[in-house]
Amino acid sequence: MRRLLAILVLALLPLLAAADSLETPRRLFEGFDPNALAALQDLTRSEPGNAEAWSLLGRAQLRAGDAESAVESLERAVELEPERAERHYLLGQAYGSNINNVGMLSKLGYAGKIRDAFARAIELDPDHINSRFALLQFFLQAPGIAGGSEDKARAQAAEIAKRSVARGHAARAQLLQHEEKAAEAIAAWRDAVAADPSYAGSRLSLGISLHAAGNLDEAFEVFAAMQRELPEAGQGWYQFGRLAVLSEQRLEQGEASLRHYLGLPRAEGLPEPKHAHYRLGQVLALRGQVDAARTELQRALALDGSFKEAREALDALR
Repeated sequence: MRRLLAILVLALLPLLAAADSLETPRRLFEGFDPNALAALQDLTRSEPGNAEAWSLLGRAQLRAGDAESAVESLERAVELEPERAERHYLLGQAYGSNINNVGMLSKLGYAGKIRDAFARAIELDPDHINSRFALLQFFLQAPGIAGGSEDKARAQAAEIAKRSVARGHAARAQLLQHEEKAAEAIAAWRDAVAADPSYAGSRLSLGISLHAAGNLDEAFEVFAAMQRELPEAGQGWYQFGRLAVLSEQRLEQGEASLRHYLGLPRAEGLPEPKHAHYRLGQVLALRGQVDAARTELQRALALDGSFKEAREALDALR
């Protein structure tokens, strides 16, 4: 028995060591620490067979806007763990982010890589809904010569509906938006929210769709409801402030929303702080608080010196 235990411990040692080496880089990545990228690069050099390290590095590179390097890292992660659906999904995202960096003659073949990555994720895990949504979007957006197909998009929407009522409504809404049936799409987004009020993505899409349709009061209420009912979901706070800027309405509430957003912990998929400082600067300018507006726009530029819109807004104040 002792011999068996010793063998098991020895077998687990590499896994335990890998988990331990990932602890600090993962914490840096999840905390949006700027040192995360270097830490993950060091880790992949010291542990080239660590698939999770390559995956995290690819995600960090995507976050930093380096899609080309992200593709290389995530291809390595897939090579090391080809049976993990999530690995293929992330690689598909990286391909999609990098497609504008390849030549025109290469785009058709590259589109096939995007499609195949999401399709492989679904083969490995038919319930990987994010990959199904990604494939649905691919079929709607790609030209026919590159594999686009409304029929295939509808087939993905049907598969999504089999697995989730709420996400099925969301998939139907995306199809209706593609068909430019705005009122029907809004109704579908309402159905999605009613089926799962806890899913912020559907509320966000409903609010944006209402804004696009000119229903400003309803859009404001959707984002205000998110603030009340999902206070930790940053989109409700950010989007209320953004809508205040674009509509030039409810400016005081918009300012308060953006300040609250900047105080929330950062999370994946949310607008970067530079965007919130930019929008806050716009709100303050609209409220006539020029000095405060200038400060926020300078903060946005301190985070990204190439932020063109913030630079133009600052120049306008001068």
